[in-house]
Amino acid sequence: MEKHIQQYFTTGQFAKLRGLNKRTLMYYADIGLFKPAMINAKGYRYYTNYQNSLLDVILELRNIGIPLEEIKQLLHDRSATSELSLLYRQKERLEEDAIRIKHMRSMVASKIKFIEKYLATEEAVVFQEECPMVYLYVTPIPENITEDNWFEISYHHIKNCSKLSLHGTSTYNVMIDVENIRAGNYFNYSYIYTKLLHNLGTTCFKKPKGIYLKSFCKGDWEDSPRTYQNISDYADKHGLVMTGYAYEQIVLDEAATNDHKNYVSEISIRID
Repeated sequence: MEKHIQQYFTTGQFAKLRGLNKRTLMYYADIGLFKPAMINAKGYRYYTNYQNSLLDVILELRNIGIPLEEIKQLLHDRSATSELSLLYRQKERLEEDAIRIKHMRSMVASKIKFIEKYLATEEAVVFQEECPMVYLYVTPIPENITEDNWFEISYHHIKNCSKLSLHGTSTYNVMIDVENIRAGNYFNYSYIYTKLLHNLGTTCFKKPKGIYLKSFCKGDWEDSPRTYQNISDYADKHGLVMTGYAYEQIVLDEAATNDHKNYVSEISIRID
């Protein structure tokens, strides 16, 4: 029995025994995290059964997402307090990841909903839909904006969204004051916006719940006036009053087409 326990294994044998890739063990050895028990004169590496418990610890910590460098530091300074501190740090990271994943799931669900609704709706049709209140992160757009200014504002918005862990943002989500819609100023944008999962405080804009007139616009930004006119005509025909802002939300972009003329946005405007 004692002889079996002390048996030496080559890197390949030990990796197979533990269900690992041989390169993983070699990498762990190279960075000083998990070294072989013996290296012979020819440079061959050997491991023993006695090392299984240490490898178990390393793999367990890796399985809960702890970086290799932090595991290495823990093994250099082994103590209950060191391990507790490491676990608390990882707990915070996992909580941050949970928020990020929740946001990503919401984005995916929203994208699916938009595309399915577009595919089920005839082009240029105006329809009414009840919408809940949502919070938006907004960046103001000044009047008479130039192309260079637009790039700077878009970059500023994306940068701030990244700081807030709002990944996957689109710079093409814009808001326009309804007064500009009535005046035919369809490109006089008010804000760039990104949907939020919760209130972030003073940086938030509250998109009110209510009934919204909606229509899908196919084409690039130059094609939106036609859709706005269709929505305005529908409101006038049915005696409806548009209020607040118009919201342009990208639905189909370069993930679905390589031609800007096939882009699709949903335009929505609340009615009283």
